[in-house]
Amino acid sequence: MITLHLHYYARMKEMPANIRNPESENPNVDVMVKPDNIIEKRYIGDAVFVDFDGYHIVLTTSDGLVDTNRICLEPSVYLGLIEFEADLRQEIANAQQGDTHKSG
Repeated sequence: MITLHLHYYARMKEMPANIRNPESENPNVDVMVKPDNIIEKRYIGDAVFVDFDGYHIVLTTSDGLVDTNRICLEPSVYLGLIEFEADLRQEIANAQQGDTHKSG
């Protein structure tokens, strides 16, 4: 379900017009209206919740009663985070290969 949702988010420009916001403030950005069937806010760990508001991936910290911090990731920032994660995985793999060669 997460993979489908992220794929859906990455392809926002290709979404049918009936679920995009025609009153976007920026003519170069399609702001989506959040359809009811999109994934709901969920707890991902360490007091962090994730949600999708129709345009941003929204991260909040909460004690379960009050949201204390809110970070809204627009598509370009979200993609930067994904790229960072891919780079991190590659660095870890490179470091592990280096350790394997040293111990072998």
